Amino acid sequence: MKRILFATAAILISIVGYASPRTLSVNDKGEFKIVQFSNIFMDSSNTNYAVTMMSIQNVIDLEMPDLVVLTGDTVDPRFEENYLEKFEDAIQYF
Repeated sequence: MKRILFATAAILISIVGYASPRTLSVNDKGEFKIVQFSNIFMDSSNTNYAVTMMSIQNVIDLEMPDLVVLTGDTVDPRFEENYLEKFEDAIQYF
């Protein structure tokens, strides 16, 4: 139950607190590009954190998507006690 509450709060934070209103539409070629990151298991105390964030930024910079979607397990489950803090750390980059 606790995990469900954390997940629900995290979703609300991401939708309400971090979404920037924008009208999405296809470009002149009739294209719409989506980049999805899933199950990144973010751990800002891990030595791979900088590499992960740089890789994410490189994909976004190279692909220049119209929409970036973050799905799956964003935070390493070992951090359940401070999930919201770790989730906010992870999504600030997006």
